[in-house]
Amino acid sequence: MKTNACEIVFDRPAPKNDRGWQSSASPLGCGYFGASVFGDVMEEQVCISENTLWTRPSPWINNRLSSGAECMCNLYVQTGHDPAAVEDYRRTLTLDTAVSRVVYRRVTDGICFERTAFASYPDRVFVMRFSASSPGALDLDVRLVPAYLRPYLLTAGDRGAKTARVETDDHSIILAGESEYYHVLFAVALTVRAAGTTAVSSAAGEGRIRITGADSVVFRLTLDTSYRLAPEVFLRDDPATKLRARSPLPGVRRRIGAATALPYDTLLARHTRDVSRLFDRVTLDLGGSREEITTDRLRIKNQYVERNNRVPELLFQFGRYLLIASSRKGGLPASLQGVWNPYEIAPWTCGYWYNINVQMNYWPAFPTNLAETFIPFADFNRARMPAMERLASEYIESRYPEHHTPGQGGDGWIVGTGNSPYRVGQLGGHSGPGTGGLTAQLYWDWYTYLDDPDLLRREVFPVLQGLARFYARCVRLIDGKYLVPHSSSPEQKAKDGTYFQAVGCSFDQQMIFANARHYLAAAEALAGDPVVDTALVERTKAILPLLDPVCIGADGQLKEYREEEHYGDVGDPLHRHISHLLGLAPCEVITHATPAWREAARVSLSRRGDQSVAWGQANRMLAWARLNDGDRALRAFDRLTDECMYDNLWTNADAGHEFQIDANFGVCAAIAEMLLQSHEGCLRLLPALPARWQAGRVGGLRARGGFTVDLSWNKGVLRAASIRADRDGVCRVYAPHGARVTDGRGHPVDTGMDGEILAFFCLAGRAYHIRGFFRE
Repeated sequence: MKTNACEIVFDRPAPKNDRGWQSSASPLGCGYFGASVFGDVMEEQVCISENTLWTRPSPWINNRLSSGAECMCNLYVQTGHDPAAVEDYRRTLTLDTAVSRVVYRRVTDGICFERTAFASYPDRVFVMRFSASSPGALDLDVRLVPAYLRPYLLTAGDRGAKTARVETDDHSIILAGESEYYHVLFAVALTVRAAGTTAVSSAAGEGRIRITGADSVVFRLTLDTSYRLAPEVFLRDDPATKLRARSPLPGVRRRIGAATALPYDTLLARHTRDVSRLFDRVTLDLGGSREEITTDRLRIKNQYVERNNRVPELLFQFGRYLLIASSRKGGLPASLQGVWNPYEIAPWTCGYWYNINVQMNYWPAFPTNLAETFIPFADFNRARMPAMERLASEYIESRYPEHHTPGQGGDGWIVGTGNSPYRVGQLGGHSGPGTGGLTAQLYWDWYTYLDDPDLLRREVFPVLQGLARFYARCVRLIDGKYLVPHSSSPEQKAKDGTYFQAVGCSFDQQMIFANARHYLAAAEALAGDPVVDTALVERTKAILPLLDPVCIGADGQLKEYREEEHYGDVGDPLHRHISHLLGLAPCEVITHATPAWREAARVSLSRRGDQSVAWGQANRMLAWARLNDGDRALRAFDRLTDECMYDNLWTNADAGHEFQIDANFGVCAAIAEMLLQSHEGCLRLLPALPARWQAGRVGGLRARGGFTVDLSWNKGVLRAASIRADRDGVCRVYAPHGARVTDGRGHPVDTGMDGEILAFFCLAGRAYHIRGFFRE
């Protein structure tokens, strides 16, 4: 029997505890909130979470104080079924429809029971349907329980209280409460609709409804908080004044009323149509086995018996699924745990970490044809911009007062590492100002993938110019080079255990270099537009040639620090971060046009080793892909899946630690990069194809310049490519031996060769087919 290539399958429920949640639960999400389905036979549990319900600072890692996200509530549906008296249990998460199902058969009478669940973005509602193969067979006890209610968090009066009240009638349960520290008001509404001859009763104030003798039961749940994304949330220092005392309950009641009025089939159809519109844009077939096997057994077999290309297929599409589920317009960006969290205070706070993690979350957005999922990140940073400009002003005034320009935005903007829905992270400590450039790279990619001039002017250019303004003020001419005097390579430590403070480390210099080039290219594209600061353009032109972004050491390595001579002189030589190589990937500082830098990057990446946390392996995958070494990229992938992946395909920080979502996204982006690259001004097709991917096809990948690309290959050789352009213009493809190009009707297309680059003119919306390739 064959199985769906886009399906995660279990033959058992997820254990109902934190470990079971992160290793086995099925994650559903609509961008606004997440729902984790456990699938227990006797009592289903659905953990409901969202990213704005935060509490006060408390010790969470290494005894550091930080506020963090907390779980909102749990939905429990008790069936009374004996787990020992059921068979043919199957729990699935179908990625291309974003639907979770649980099915099993009761041995005593042969009745089959099914649960279907989804989280709908169009209707902003979680829906779960219980059904049975025999009329009147459902007896359910439903509870909606607010999570972690308490009078205080650590000590009495610490403003860490979480309170809630419950209203219940025969058809609905309403929760309304508050998390005290930020005065976050929250509301959850659940409605229950049963079909068949049923009896329904409720216990007022207990959040419980009892249903007996039903044919089917549909639950609908929605929620909201008083959080509203606005500049004052980040500008006001007092936690108690960040939010207005605005109850979300009226809006929640309206939304649940609208969703309850819609038939279940209509809700499901609207949901699947929305998901499929995004998910179905990209297909991937690496020739993986389609044997019927549960995903946990697939993972084990892949590690210990035989490598199966179905694993990278699944991880690629799972990353896209998670981005669709956790990052949609109107919601917050995907956090370090996406939008899923069962904890009182989430590990690493469910925050936004800007020294690689949050950027990695969005690496797959553009190449895997999900550009819309970047909008929440752009909206988030737009609201935070005044606070980031204030941070830049304070930083420049304190460290470079001679360069300080008073006024809002006078010193540009910058962002530190640790960020949340309520604060902008401070700069300094273990990460330098390169965090801004790593963020701005996403905006440049947004523009170059979509090739949209209006987007450049409206959204991208202000980000690039503001950051260029900050960087022009925080570099100094030192020994003939423009260097950052206060510089740090993220989380690297000196031999004494303190974070190493340097001058002009590679991370900061490369990010400044990348932003300067992007800014100047954008300014040229907008030449004559009054938004362009011509004086800043000239200043940036003067700085750029003297930034010295790459230094090569005595061992041929790309130096992480100017202070090092041999590899590993400074810092941990096997560190999880490869921050000094971010100019290779995701940026385009180090390319085929800089062969000496590429070779130095290869040396450093090899010396760094393959042992790392999950997101570190994903980062290494992307870097090896940019070095056109698919086998080394796949080695990092294998290590990640063997050591840092749970049965439900979520990834963790490292073996035995809590779930982090960034590696799921990083792996997805790296696989796309192994198949298609476009960062050097041309399309490179199958640039890092590993030997294990002998035959396959991919459809719908995006390339810079506004191109959509389909590829097929066999015996490791590219056989055909199809390219569609969003706009009229020239398409450039790396084809050192040339190739034949035809249009959609099979007619030959005029081509030209510029060295090893094949060029031809495309008309918007037309398909062009390329054949006659030979692999290098």
